[in-house]
Amino acid sequence: MITKGERWNATGKRKTAVARINIAPGTGKVFIRKWRVLPKGDTTTVEFIDPKTGAEVTENVSFSENVLDRACGVPKTAKHGKQPFKYTPMEEYFGRETLQMIVRQPFDVTKTGGQFDVWANVAGGGLSGQAGAIRHGIAKALLAFEQDKLVSGGVTVTEEGEEVGPALPVRKALKKAGFITRDARVKERKKYGQPGARKRYQFSKR
Repeated sequence: MITKGERWNATGKRKTAVARINIAPGTGKVFIRKWRVLPKGDTTTVEFIDPKTGAEVTENVSFSENVLDRACGVPKTAKHGKQPFKYTPMEEYFGRETLQMIVRQPFDVTKTGGQFDVWANVAGGGLSGQAGAIRHGIAKALLAFEQDKLVSGGVTVTEEGEEVGPALPVRKALKKAGFITRDARVKERKKYGQPGARKRYQFSKR
């Protein structure tokens, strides 16, 4: 569950993936919201987090269609008609270490690893695009954190116990690494009358 204390949020994008990010002081854990499919009859209630209040809500499970024994259906909450979800660790969501490394890159370049916990809600695209969207969102959330500390004059304690003043070079490090700017590259559309985006059918003039 997302902490109710101090937190910073932002939105990141990559290809067709969009990620909504919440970061809060923590130990460096990353959680990603994942839709789940529950076997019918296993449980009669479901828990989910209200996006407006951040409170955990428990409601009865209702299925949109009948499913056979031992089959799985997608349960929907009776009140809101939403699919239930849970936050799963990043290591479980992204099986490849390369994708996990992409998610952690903003913390590595700003030397803030182990200082924040992350809750991500990502949709669209594939795993690579989703990892890039989460990275973009984390970078923007770190900018919001830095701006907040500059305004309030707060002090951050590093892993070594050193106190760092409010003028953290977060933006400079993220800008140099290119994490603030959205990567606008997307797959080029296929052209009608041709087999692909650039590929062309063989042509004979005579």
